[in-house]
Amino acid sequence: MVKRREPNTSGSKKEISRFVEQADSASYDPRAPRNFKSIAIPFNEHEFNRLEYACEKTGRSKNSLIRFLILQCAQKIENGEQMV
Repeated sequence: MVKRREPNTSGSKKEISRFVEQADSASYDPRAPRNFKSIAIPFNEHEFNRLEYACEKTGRSKNSLIRFLILQCAQKIENGEQMV
């Protein structure tokens, strides 16, 4: 015999709105383990040489520099700055 399941409707509107507010205000840990997603980026020779040059000048690894620049770019976009 199939057991029928009924949706739980015991949550009040106040509880639901509190849950949504907490979800919207969630802060993310920038030092969390990096096991969420991975991407492979093919570079041409010019791009890779520029990346290596920037890494030498900043003392960062390639992955660290790419992460740093992504966060910096996202911050500029959030602040309403024009991206070229």
